[in-house]
Amino acid sequence: RSRIWTVLILAGPICYFSALHMVFVSSLRYRLPAEYPLLILAAVGLRDMWNRWRRRGTQLSASPAADGPDSIAAD
Repeated sequence: RSRIWTVLILAGPICYFSALHMVFVSSLRYRLPAEYPLLILAAVGLRDMWNRWRRRGTQLSASPAADGPDSIAAD
């Protein structure tokens, strides 16, 4: 999200495909060539979200505040 050019480059084909889809009323002939690459991009995004969610969960459980007030007082 911090690199705007990367986001613009990746969002360009998605916006193009969406506009083409709207203009040609979702004709299967125009939709199929773009579905597979978009499926791969969606899978990569879901995997990244899953990994971030798992990392966030392990960081929260490893922090001293997650152990309770007794662990903070012992430090």
